[in-house]
Amino acid sequence: MPLLRVEAEKLSNNDLVAGVIEEIIDREDLLSVLPFTQVNGKAYVYNRENTVSEGEFLDPNDTVPEEASTFTEITTKLRVLAGDVDVDKFLANTMNDTNSQKAIQIAQKAKGIARKFRRTLAVGNAAVNAKEFDGVSRLVVNDQIISAGTNGNALTLS
Repeated sequence: MPLLRVEAEKLSNNDLVAGVIEEIIDREDLLSVLPFTQVNGKAYVYNRENTVSEGEFLDPNDTVPEEASTFTEITTKLRVLAGDVDVDKFLANTMNDTNSQKAIQIAQKAKGIARKFRRTLAVGNAAVNAKEFDGVSRLVVNDQIISAGTNGNALTLS
C-alpha cells in the first residue's frame, strides 16, 4: 500500500522537532553476529553432523578402535525477503518540512524486514509457506528440543 496523505500529514508539522519518537526502540544485534555468506547459485549446500567419532580409553597394547564421523548433506534453497514503499513525490516535496517522508518510510521498512527475518529465523516453516526458509526450530533434531511437558506449563530453570 502506498504512503497515504493521512499518514504523511502526521509526520509533517512545523512545530515538531525533527525526528520520530518510536514506541518500540529496536536494536537488531542478531544481524550483526550472523555469518552471512555470498552464494552464487540458487541453493546453499552444507553438511550436518550426524555422529562424532570419539576416542576410547585403552590399556597398553590394546588395539585402537577405528570409527569415523558421519554427516548428512543438506541443500537449502535461497529465498528473497524484500519490501517496497511508495512515497508520492508531491507529499515528499510539500511535507518534508520537519521529517523526510522518504527516509522515515525506508527506515521503518528496514525495521519491519529485520523483524520478519528474525521471526522466520526462529520459527520459519517452508512446509507451511514455501516462500520462506526453515527456521532453527525446524532444523534442530528432536534430541535438541527441550519440552516443558505435556500439561502446558512454561519451561522453568528447575
